[in-house]
Amino acid sequence: MKYFIEDTTTNRLAKFDTIPLLLSYMEEVCERKFKKNRKEWMQDMQDLGNVINPNPDVAFVEAISSEFQLGIIRPNGQKVVCDIYRALYNSQRKESLGN
Repeated sequence: MKYFIEDTTTNRLAKFDTIPLLLSYMEEVCERKFKKNRKEWMQDMQDLGNVINPNPDVAFVEAISSEFQLGIIRPNGQKVVCDIYRALYNSQRKESLGN
């Protein structure tokens, strides 16, 4: 599965083959957009009550997705704005259980 983020800080569509690569790029985006590192920005989000998920990576993706469009790229090249963790889960479930 391929992932994307529409980076408005550089006006480009960034594409990645793995979630860890996307997360690393999102940390750079966070610093450009908010002038804070991931930990500082997530602390601000938590202080505002905007962090619900206990998994720090999922919480970061959820928070960033409120500011930037991100999602998956289908094999035909179509971009789908979505929850990337849910898409990964559904993809794995589909592979093991079928349609």
